Amino acid sequence: MKLGFLNMNLLMPITEPIKTLNLKKQTLKLKAQNNLKESSQELKNSAIANINQKLKNWTVLIYMQGNNELGLSMLEKLRQLEEAGSNQKINILAQISKQKQTGSFNENNLEAKRLYIIKGPKSYIAQSYSQELENLGCKDHSDPQTLAEFINYGIKNFPAKHYLIILHNHGDAWMGGWRDNRTNQILTLPELKEAFNKAEIQTNLKPDIIAIDACLMANMETAYQLKDNADILLASEEMEYSYYGTGDITAPLDKILNKISNKTLQGEISPRELAKIWVEECKNARSTPTQSAIDLSKIEETAKALNQLAENLLKTDTPLEILREIIYKTQHFSVNEKIKPFIYQKDLYDFAQKIYIHPNIKDEKLKESVKKIIEKLNKTIISSKNQANFTANAYGLSIYLPTSIEGAEKPKELLEKAICQKIKEDIYYKDLDLAKNTLWDEFFNKIAKTFPKEQELKNIPPDHLPDFGIDKEEMDINMYRTKK
Repeated sequence: MKLGFLNMNLLMPITEPIKTLNLKKQTLKLKAQNNLKESSQELKNSAIANINQKLKNWTVLIYMQGNNELGLSMLEKLRQLEEAGSNQKINILAQISKQKQTGSFNENNLEAKRLYIIKGPKSYIAQSYSQELENLGCKDHSDPQTLAEFINYGIKNFPAKHYLIILHNHGDAWMGGWRDNRTNQILTLPELKEAFNKAEIQTNLKPDIIAIDACLMANMETAYQLKDNADILLASEEMEYSYYGTGDITAPLDKILNKISNKTLQGEISPRELAKIWVEECKNARSTPTQSAIDLSKIEETAKALNQLAENLLKTDTPLEILREIIYKTQHFSVNEKIKPFIYQKDLYDFAQKIYIHPNIKDEKLKESVKKIIEKLNKTIISSKNQANFTANAYGLSIYLPTSIEGAEKPKELLEKAICQKIKEDIYYKDLDLAKNTLWDEFFNKIAKTFPKEQELKNIPPDHLPDFGIDKEEMDINMYRTKK
């Protein structure tokens, strides 16, 4: 058999059609990709339109910061939401920032998504059944603009008669929370107020309820900072806990939202009713030792009473050792962890009550101001529950009352030491609205300098009942508030 040689000239004319064919394929591929993007966006818009054919009773917006070590729990928290799911009376949306793949925290492995929460079967596996509305890429969830954009998006696209905004992640008491390990930023209370103010300007309304599903945020500082941004604040005085793999992740949103969803199917549910449901369900959850519902419309008057109390504390001739004794014995928080500066959060009602009943305090002006703030707190705290012996004297609102100079002068340094992370922002108590409008920080700065360091380190635990060597029956029983 004779072999012949291939004539290359015969192939030359074929190369141009091949190039043309490849170009056509690339063009078709780009068109298909563009069509897919447009189709995907149309589907999202269609989903939003179909979901919102009628004005619903409630829209619930959950802001989930997972750009830190808590990112690993975000899917488990999401599954809590999906055990309830949206229905014809309630929209549930989440903006969740988390790692794309599981594993230890990696700042290059982050993404944020907006989801319409759809009911799914009970499971704690890493799977979501919800409708993805938007992939935002990597977002700094400690930036107030990120929060404002989410609130604006949720309110404009999912209109309802009432709005509940839930903020989930770390809480750092009056310093804020929602730490971002990628940027080393924290969402401070002034920035939190800024986010809600921006959203209100854009939407021309404010939410009915702000619920902070995080540690240590039921305090006077937070309530006063957000007093104009909602009607009710839901939060915990004590730390909140997570039991991974069990579904018990901070506030039991599955049970709360299920109960709310069922009630909305039966009829209207008011913000006050919702707040009481939230507190009651938290009482039955091991992950939330304390929970409070605060009427923000009453906070201004409570702050005025606090200012009068601080003024009288600055002027009183009561011996400092008596005031120090009371502060030591007042219910504090971070009880089990004993983390500074969080142990300096003290229950305000318990502090006032202990001053009022102390047999050696004779200053009538001081006692009158104490009586006034107790009266105001009774009107401000809608509901307050605790379920642990170590929080027996938690009545609903804490306040910062440091028993050391470093607690008064260097709280940011204490926070950084506690969380093993540097924070970029400057954090000063004087920047809070409560500090600007009351004498409270003047009082605690004065008293903090008088505490002997060796005494401060003892970290005396709170009493379950006041004990100043007098019989409880002799106390003014009317001053004891019945928890609602």
